[in-house]
Amino acid sequence: PRKEVEIMTSFSEKILPTLFKMVDDLYCSQQQDYSIESGSQHSSGSDLIAAQADALTDAITALSKVTPSHLLENLFAKVIHRVLEASQSTDDQSDKMCSLLALSQALYTSHCLNESSVTLLYRALRPLIGTDETQPRVQKRSYKLLAELCKSKGFVMADGRLHELVDLLTSSTATSQVSARSMRLRCLQAITASLQGSAMVEQVRQRK
Repeated sequence: PRKEVEIMTSFSEKILPTLFKMVDDLYCSQQQDYSIESGSQHSSGSDLIAAQADALTDAITALSKVTPSHLLENLFAKVIHRVLEASQSTDDQSDKMCSLLALSQALYTSHCLNESSVTLLYRALRPLIGTDETQPRVQKRSYKLLAELCKSKGFVMADGRLHELVDLLTSSTATSQVSARSMRLRCLQAITASLQGSAMVEQVRQRK
């Protein structure tokens, strides 16, 4: 109902930052688990944190759809700024990076970001994917987010984007961490699916 949407829209400015902080706190608690738990205890704790994080990011995605665009773009810009800062740090920022990438994905999957924000997100992901110095968990989540971007035919087929993606994924063969390779395959699958029915594919078929 319109009235309920208006109510959620009016409160989104307060609710979204709170949800962001809850996601950050979860990943912080995960870091504490690494230093306290071991074996199956750690595994069960991580699974619980992952489930809670998924629930929060799903809520962020849903709420983003009724959030004023200027507020959403402002929050997204802050997240990307933090991603760039964390990626340049000499300290281990794995948990913070995973948190920020999870938030980025939640905002992207709301389909409410403008084209320039999506391009900015893609540029932030490229260096995380293109080097073997990226922590395995961070690189895996980076590939996961890139796979989401590649599900959009408009993203893949943007001017020069397809060749950039192919170069990125082929050049990163040697630098992709073992834990990230399944997500890397998802990127390739998503690109292939996005190409179905395109003029480029039809031209190749006609040459056979």
